[in-house]
Amino acid sequence: QALVGGGYALFFHHATANVGVDQTDAGVASQWWKSCDEALARQLGPAAASDAEIDNVRAFFATSGVQVSELYASEFCRARQTAEGFGLAAPAIGLPSLNLHVYPEAMRCGDALSSLNAQPAAGTNIVYVGHAQYQQPCPNLDGLVPGQAAIYKPQLGAPTRFVGHVNSAGWAQLP
Repeated sequence: QALVGGGYALFFHHATANVGVDQTDAGVASQWWKSCDEALARQLGPAAASDAEIDNVRAFFATSGVQVSELYASEFCRARQTAEGFGLAAPAIGLPSLNLHVYPEAMRCGDALSSLNAQPAAGTNIVYVGHAQYQQPCPNLDGLVPGQAAIYKPQLGAPTRFVGHVNSAGWAQLP
């Protein structure tokens, strides 16, 4: 119910992506991570798993009255497709600081947590779709499973406050 009133940031791990392999040695110039080609980067699949994770979240947003004013995703195809699959009115905007492997990895956790402290427009929430593997411990984001979200309450002048986790099937149980 609190999400209906807005004021939250939701960070989702992209849906199951186990088709293909990330070609991390291809170099930054190739921008391999933006490709939807499984020969260059892991993609969503198998359909049964990734579709169910995305469908559960989409159904929640479609029926709950929860409004989303901003939608950010890693530049990886699998994150963009997950974000777009949620069926939100806000278009998915690529946010490089959510990327895995590509940019300074040591800063990714801090950058993500800083982003999660952005204040959403009144009565709305902000959704982020990224990755959950970090080189260093990243409380509440590290270890998210595909389709799972970490919910935060942004705090003006203070670190964002972690509220809880919801797995993809758990959205159907929320009031």
